[in-house]
Amino acid sequence: MTQLATKKSLSETSANMEAYFHGLLVQPLATADKHTLHLLSGYFYKGLMQTKAGRVGLANYYFETGERYARELSPDTYLWLVVQDEYLPKKAYYLHKTGQMAAAEIMVRQAMDTMKALEQQGFEHLLFGRVQQYHNLARLYFTYGQTKDAIILAADLVAFLLSGRSDKLTDLNVPLYKHPEKYALLNYLFICQVLFETLGIILKFSKGDALRTNSAMFLGPVVAAVHQYQPKDADEVLMKEYIDAFTFFHREEHALFRQKAASFNKEHVAFYPDSRKVMLEYAAAC
Repeated sequence: MTQLATKKSLSETSANMEAYFHGLLVQPLATADKHTLHLLSGYFYKGLMQTKAGRVGLANYYFETGERYARELSPDTYLWLVVQDEYLPKKAYYLHKTGQMAAAEIMVRQAMDTMKALEQQGFEHLLFGRVQQYHNLARLYFTYGQTKDAIILAADLVAFLLSGRSDKLTDLNVPLYKHPEKYALLNYLFICQVLFETLGIILKFSKGDALRTNSAMFLGPVVAAVHQYQPKDADEVLMKEYIDAFTFFHREEHALFRQKAASFNKEHVAFYPDSRKVMLEYAAAC
């Protein structure tokens, strides 16, 4: 039995990657600017955590306090861009959770524009920050009932991560050079995140014909792209096997899919939260 990456190890790896790349952004700042960033980041982080805890009044207080201080910064500086990179995704989450969809979508797109500006200054790793923001857009669409838009966006995103290029999300077609091993790991983490979460959402909210329609809409681009995926380690090999198994579900070869699902889940410990459960529930649904 192969032991794949666990929920804990993936979470820890993601946190380590975030800390490493955040350090690269902070490094060029003067000492005084680092202190300013630390102060403002603290307010925005507290705003995010209070939002997640459901204390939106307190979250709003922290965001408004940070915003008040941030308005004193010059918008044509590197510090301003780094502060916006910290602020915009967190505030977008707050807007999402407080039912302000239009404002949340605008802020997610502003976050991506900020990341593009920083990429142009040499911080190419923020391509993956934009991948995260695209996934956040898909989550927004799911939350507000734009199911088709959400599925199409999530499918295009997974297809990009598998193949390395996209005919739809063309702004992601950017060459990366500086940290190939870390980029490969980030790529794998995002495949896990978007693939399993989207499969789970479709299964939860789609029944009968809707399940067939929505899963086909999602799996079509994914199954087409997996043939271009070049796994380089055991986890990636098993990721490809996992998606290959869903090829049979997509083709409506349900008996073969149930066989593949049973075999995969017998041989391998689940390598991402709910991945085994998702596969078995799809097998039961067909």
